[in-house]
Amino acid sequence: MTTPLFDENAPACADYKCAFLPHATVHRAKAEAMWEKYAPYADRAFLSSLRFDFHARFWEMLLCTELLAAGLKVVKEGDAGPEFYITSNGRRFWMEAVSPKAGTGPDAVPPIEYGQAGTVPIDRIVLRIASALSEKLCHYRRGLAAGRISPEDGYIICINSSQVPHAKFGTEPSYPSRALYGVGNLTLSIDRDSGKVLDQFNVYTPSVIKVSGVSVGTSPFFGPGETGCSAVIYSAMDFFNVDRFHDNDFGVYHNPNAAHPLPIGAFPMFDQFAPDPVDESRFAIRHIHRKAV
Repeated sequence: MTTPLFDENAPACADYKCAFLPHATVHRAKAEAMWEKYAPYADRAFLSSLRFDFHARFWEMLLCTELLAAGLKVVKEGDAGPEFYITSNGRRFWMEAVSPKAGTGPDAVPPIEYGQAGTVPIDRIVLRIASALSEKLCHYRRGLAAGRISPEDGYIICINSSQVPHAKFGTEPSYPSRALYGVGNLTLSIDRDSGKVLDQFNVYTPSVIKVSGVSVGTSPFFGPGETGCSAVIYSAMDFFNVDRFHDNDFGVYHNPNAAHPLPIGAFPMFDQFAPDPVDESRFAIRHIHRKAV
């Protein structure tokens, strides 16, 4: 029999303890059902680390169970990481999960102040996603050096932004589009005499400037830059809102420059996004809608 996911008497962080609040009964039952499916793939420290890194470990479990529910074969090899892999078109694609937080210092994303008007710190949220990507690319290079990942393997970074304040409410264009393709704000070209809109486009924003003045790249999937990462899977679902979705909110953001691109058909149960060139200086993000599973 599988050991229960939750232990009310165990020392744990506040988020873990919130799972025992009266309004979280349904959430906890769903999580226990997920754990029954995920337990064979979890590392040996999962239950103990869940108590103190609740959202990040829950994200790993949510990701794996969504893949299993879609009928994919998930393979776990050891505890050293990455989390697990799937196979598509005969190639292994390792999947690495990460759940960034608000950050620290002057570029940290401030908490939401309910009941007060304010602005959403879009650039700071984009920085958190870019930082998570950079962190896992370092893991990828270490995995290659250690021989855990083959140069012939694909690599998918799975980012969950639920711990970043404001991020789960989304923006247009989306945060991953901003952090991966450099898609910026919508810009209109308007005729001054007639007021007619002559053109509209999202301005290309290849970097975000930190408070220190340092420039951080935000378009690793556009141009000849990043080749190691095949794609990013992005979600803002967490333990406390998983019941609000009829399905999942997963989006797959493809890297056209990857040494081993992820086939578009690998995850038909998720929304997918891929850049299509318009001309030498412009591209459009193609949205491939998910198919019912």
